[in-house]
Amino acid sequence: MAETEVLVEQIKKIRDLRNKKSELQAPVKEITEEQTQAEAQMILLLNEAGLKTLKTEFGKATVVQTPSVRIPETPEDMIKFLDYVKEHDTDLYFSKVCMKSADINKYYELKLEEAVALGKDDVEIPGVGGISFRETLSFTKG
Repeated sequence: MAETEVLVEQIKKIRDLRNKKSELQAPVKEITEEQTQAEAQMILLLNEAGLKTLKTEFGKATVVQTPSVRIPETPEDMIKFLDYVKEHDTDLYFSKVCMKSADINKYYELKLEEAVALGKDDVEIPGVGGISFRETLSFTKG
């Protein structure tokens, strides 16, 4: 019975820590939104004044223009773009065209489920190392 009490206390501790973390993140989010609005207002004011830079005792503000293009919207457009980059800059292509480990693991998990449904107990995917399992805790509010 004492073991159950320890488990219940640990769940309570996790809940309390998550609540505390949420409470701390809320003001940061609010400040970030306020800062974004203030920066947008500053850009507007500098543009209206015909200035690109303003140096003050508090710091220097500079309007920086960065090009921005529409990202490929369809799989076909993405393939065309990636083919172009692969042809013109292979170093860039191989440094950027990658999948996050979480995506690779999700894909493996999906293929493993398909293999299990067919009566197999494993799946081979070229380039992917051997499987290992890690344990995480799924926690929901009670």
